[in-house]
Amino acid sequence: MTKGYLKKCILGAMSILILTGCVYNPSIEKLNKMAMDQMQSGNYDAAIQKLQAINDLDSTIANNYYNLGIAYSQKEDYENSIKNFRKAIRLNPTYAKSYFSLAVVEENYSITLSNDENKLKDKNKVKQIIDLLTDANKNYSDYITKPKAQDIPTVNQKFAVIKADIEKYSQIYSKL
Repeated sequence: MTKGYLKKCILGAMSILILTGCVYNPSIEKLNKMAMDQMQSGNYDAAIQKLQAINDLDSTIANNYYNLGIAYSQKEDYENSIKNFRKAIRLNPTYAKSYFSLAVVEENYSITLSNDENKLKDKNKVKQIIDLLTDANKNYSDYITKPKAQDIPTVNQKFAVIKADIEKYSQIYSKL
């Protein structure tokens, strides 16, 4: 699985999430539109700033955390992306795209770590790769159980790839 393919999955999901917001609060609606405009133009730092301002006004909007997860993932700030997707899931456990996007980011993060030869010599980093892949597998599994899950055959194929990667990194881990 290539990082480029996984990024395309996130970008495809992003086009759907862009119009989320809270229509009952004009301030939030305005900030959300500004954030989405910034995301579309690739200015993720400005988008994150606007999205965080929304959280200051109302920290219970799951879609806002989802959007933050997307913005952070585009910056390849995987730790903050994961944190925000998890918060989105806690606030709205039925929103399928949060599980899918979280799994993609966990997979991307594992790829980034595994592409660094020095990290593959560090037992803690290899364990982190295994944990990320295990979590990605769980989140894909949760995703396909949701009513609005799409492209389930492709997601099902990911399970075999992730399983093989977990085995590969488990062998590396056992040799460290």
